[in-house]
Amino acid sequence: MNSHEENPCSDDQLMMFIVDVMRHDEVENVDGILQLINNSTNIGWRSSWPHDFTEWEVIKGLQMLLDRKMIRPLIYDKESKQIVDWKGSDLPRLELSEMWFRITELGWNKWEQWKPPELP
Repeated sequence: MNSHEENPCSDDQLMMFIVDVMRHDEVENVDGILQLINNSTNIGWRSSWPHDFTEWEVIKGLQMLLDRKMIRPLIYDKESKQIVDWKGSDLPRLELSEMWFRITELGWNKWEQWKPPELP
């Protein structure tokens, strides 16, 4: 399967798997999400996906979550040495390792209503 082909699992599942693993930390970056979601213990969703989640799939899921305002982007501010909200209307052109994400109130509400699939 080409890494950019559509996955047979739903986009909704992908988004909620991402939110579910993000809930364990206040903010999370792409690498952290990828590690958590591919975890084969009770924290990850690897056993519910046909293959290891790819970086492309995580980025696709994050973009959908951003579009639905379920997460918000953050950046590392070198002056204050803190992770801060991104105030722009478009995502900044940064390396992925510099982008962070936080679940919004809407994202938390959707997660609380979510009925996760049974683990195989």
